[in-house]
Amino acid sequence: MHFAKIVSSPALAATLRICLGLIFLLAATTKLLDPIYFFASILRFDFFDANFLWIVSLVLPYIELLLALCLLSGYLLFPASLLGIWLLLLFSVVLSLARIQGIDVDCGCFGPLPIFPSFFSQISRNVLMAAALGFLAYKNFPRILSQKSPPPNPEK
Repeated sequence: MHFAKIVSSPALAATLRICLGLIFLLAATTKLLDPIYFFASILRFDFFDANFLWIVSLVLPYIELLLALCLLSGYLLFPASLLGIWLLLLFSVVLSLARIQGIDVDCGCFGPLPIFPSFFSQISRNVLMAAALGFLAYKNFPRILSQKSPPPNPEK
């Protein structure tokens, strides 16, 4: 099968969408089931205020859950893909800042589950997921914006 045919396949987009949705669902669920663990994980990022991190620990799992539901259902895929890319970029920047400052932290992304424990595996995961979300955003770009508008109706 040719590369162009694989990339244009609806099955590839559906598979990526479902896999990414399940990953975000796992991330959200582990944080919702153990919010104190997640808060303790991100509290180790010394360059943020504890009150701000408490709010993040309460809000972020619901954003991830909403993102997962959009990806799994196929609803609002373009904005969901952009949101996912933005979150992954933000996560990578925060992890990189911590690394630069010599802070070795687990991001708490999947709660106590030992998934992607090293800095480089976390950044690699984020890059791969962002690339897949970029592909989904491209495939679901609002076509209304790219179509020519109909000619004006002269009878009006």
